[in-house]
Amino acid sequence: MGILAARRSENLMANGSFERGMIGWRGWVDAIVVTETAFAGSRSIRIMDTGPQPHLLVTDPELTVQGGARYQFRAAIKTRLHTAVAWVELKWRTRDRALLRTDFFGHVMGVADWARYETPVLVAPYGSVSVEVRLIAYGGTVFFDDVQCLQVE
Repeated sequence: MGILAARRSENLMANGSFERGMIGWRGWVDAIVVTETAFAGSRSIRIMDTGPQPHLLVTDPELTVQGGARYQFRAAIKTRLHTAVAWVELKWRTRDRALLRTDFFGHVMGVADWARYETPVLVAPYGSVSVEVRLIAYGGTVFFDDVQCLQVE
């Protein structure tokens, strides 16, 4: 009996490592690309949350996906304050932007050094044509790096 290994494609994120600055991302936060710390490469994104609401940075444009196809998402996260909370949110949408499903991963609380978080293999909801990747920070300084979306065969 053989073991079947899943094959993963190249990273579908255009700039998940932030090596090209904010290209491919938009947000309503105090977010800046920094070189002071990084999980991979020489840059990461720092989100400093000073308000009462979670702050987020999202992919722009959303990633194109195929309903029924299999994907795995990864991200490296580091937090700096004992009150910091961070996670990644995935919003799967139809052609007319209707929300089909929301997935979460990488929930980090308190002070944490760099670690990679990943989803299990996810099947894109049937009818989905895009997924919005949201990097969310609350209550402190959070760094994200090496964000990936891999199609799994």
